[in-house]
Amino acid sequence: MATHDRTVTVFGGTGFLGRRIVRHLRSHGFPVRTASRHPDRGHRLFGPDDPQLQSVGANIHDERSVADALAGAYGVVNAAFTSSTERRLSRRSA
Repeated sequence: MATHDRTVTVFGGTGFLGRRIVRHLRSHGFPVRTASRHPDRGHRLFGPDDPQLQSVGANIHDERSVADALAGAYGVVNAAFTSSTERRLSRRSA
């Protein structure tokens, strides 16, 4: 299956789990768009020389930002971890 035109957007693509997902997708030939609060981190993690890897700024709490990050994407992975998720997990373990 040709994957060159099947861009996958990965929210949280620069985080602990997300960066592993990005590497896995790239190793299987998928173009990847990392969407995170810190797009410059994507360039540092994955290098600026991969034409099949794009880093964009995105805020998952902003509908327009999410829509822009998803524009033209074949698929999406949500690996974003928010502070509200962290608070809920902390309350459960207390």
